[in-house]
Amino acid sequence: MARIQTYANDGIVSEYDTVLGSDAESLNGTRNYSMGNILKFLKAGFDPIIGGTLNIRELSYIGSTYTTPYAYLNSLDPNITILQYDVVVVNINGTKYLLKKQDVIVGLDQAPLISSDFILLKDPQVNSDWNSTTGASQILNKPTVTPQVNSDWNSSSGVSQILNKPTIPTVTPQVNSDWSSVSGVSQILNKPTIPSAQVNSDWASNGGVSQILNKPAIPVDTNNLQKTITASYTLTQADNNYVIVINNNSTAINITVPSGLSNNFFVGFIQNGTADVSFLSSGTTFRNSIGFKIKGQWYQAALEQEGTSNVYYLLGNTKA
Repeated sequence: MARIQTYANDGIVSEYDTVLGSDAESLNGTRNYSMGNILKFLKAGFDPIIGGTLNIRELSYIGSTYTTPYAYLNSLDPNITILQYDVVVVNINGTKYLLKKQDVIVGLDQAPLISSDFILLKDPQVNSDWNSTTGASQILNKPTVTPQVNSDWNSSSGVSQILNKPTIPTVTPQVNSDWSSVSGVSQILNKPTIPSAQVNSDWASNGGVSQILNKPAIPVDTNNLQKTITASYTLTQADNNYVIVINNNSTAINITVPSGLSNNFFVGFIQNGTADVSFLSSGTTFRNSIGFKIKGQWYQAALEQEGTSNVYYLLGNTKA
């Protein structure tokens, strides 16, 4: 392919455009190559059907000194050799040109290239301009824009006419609604039944509108519950999770633990007196490795029930 003679008519490179070439020494005559096939040859590393290896080269320039491809190539120093099968694209600030010559040396002091030696591949894009009548900025097939006007209920033609207007019925003037009215537009249809007047809710109420339905159970505050005794005492279910302070002074007292207390019953004791505080069972069993008395003044002890049984462990400071 000794000469590039024709390129895409639309000036835009695509794989469907055709490059026409010829080689006088070839017995096969003129060959046509699509850009897509040329790309396949290059990627596969094959030679074109006729001649040597086809090379596509791009020479780029960005700046303000040169605005044409021939001015830029004519200034090159050192020179560049364009081989017989070189396809050279020159990029000047984003605008690309195809060099139509092969098998030449280009650059300073060489035969100068001229405008006709290049094909413009792509015109620079410019903003579209509604008022433009020529060039790339012209908008083709612009629609005719008709100015909009306000819609007019009374208009019967033109763009101000309202099409498919609904028929507005003649209505009876509206009046205030009246709860007691039984006919006409003042009547309120489907009135709800109004229940008896509301009264204050009552926590203790068991019936009527004052009753609070689905009342939550109020838990007993088990945080640091305490009580004080001064004499012998029999534990009850109400003592669960309490600490009992024993102010027995110099009088010996007994703490009786009956059967039938709730599961996991627990109670603590603090002795403030000086006399003995003893634990007695009533249908229950105690367990302690030392004894069943609090050790003395200002000592502490506790009773812990074993699950649901009547067995209690005496914990803390004890004596025999």
